Amino acid sequence: MASTATLKASCYLIPDVLREWPYKRMINPYYRAAQEQSVKWLEGFRPFSPEAQIAFDKCDFSMLSKTSCLIGALTIPHASYDLLRSYCDLMNTFFVLDEYTDVTSVEDTQLLCEVSIDAIFNPDRPRADSDPLIGKIARQFWQGAMVHASHTTRERFMLSWKSYVDSIIIQASRRNNSRYICTFDEYMAARRDNIGSYPCFAFLEMSLNLDIPHEIMEHPTIVQLQKDTTDMILLFNDIASYKKEFLADDADYNAVTVVMHHHNVNVQDAVNWICDIHQEIANNFLKLRDEVKMKVNFPDFGEEINHQIEAYVDGLG
Repeated sequence: MASTATLKASCYLIPDVLREWPYKRMINPYYRAAQEQSVKWLEGFRPFSPEAQIAFDKCDFSMLSKTSCLIGALTIPHASYDLLRSYCDLMNTFFVLDEYTDVTSVEDTQLLCEVSIDAIFNPDRPRADSDPLIGKIARQFWQGAMVHASHTTRERFMLSWKSYVDSIIIQASRRNNSRYICTFDEYMAARRDNIGSYPCFAFLEMSLNLDIPHEIMEHPTIVQLQKDTTDMILLFNDIASYKKEFLADDADYNAVTVVMHHHNVNVQDAVNWICDIHQEIANNFLKLRDEVKMKVNFPDFGEEINHQIEAYVDGLG
């Protein structure tokens, strides 16, 4: 049982960081059906031992899957059932890969990640029976999802997947490095890929039927908007999850811990500091969004592409 001091240290107030956010939340009406079918799909692989599967069904593991699919329903509210189902499959693929790599060595983590990369980059290649199960899961997920994507969106997803799994390997190496607490800048740089938002951005493109050339998506303003979106997601996620991670003695890789350690402040001051950073990022996102729409410091690519870019930026918001 946690001590009174431990409970006190993990108690903090979370400011409403999106109280002035101009975008209203919408949820995809296919959420529950897509989530339920995705869980059944995952169970068909038997990815966990019988004991672990019972835990998945009864406690936080199952709730995490449902929460991740709910986030998908909020991220792509206008997506078709089939696309939302593929998004839920992505969330469950993330989940299985995270569960497997959380308890393995750096070497085994690297193997699992390389298998998943090969499955995503070569979805038409059957997986050998001896392959780790994550390869079969990733391949089947991507086979169902890629039919909704343009060629450029497929390429962006594949590259973002590689960056994501590379970050898992980095996290595993730090986990074995005597509980190393990185600096805030180091943390943010690694976490941007590790949070998994960039693969999800490709699904946003799919849901809006976008086909934007790489050179436009690589414009510094679009890159910064994606970065700002990612930073807001990961910072609030860390604030919301800190108490649970702290009580489980698993909060070393969390922005709250990083700020407390390097700024020598208590948990509430760290949360407030992060919320101030979150507000600065939100303000910058809205500024850049307006520049894109008003064509200030941003090119005019013609009516069709302009419309797609603005839809994408609003989707990020």
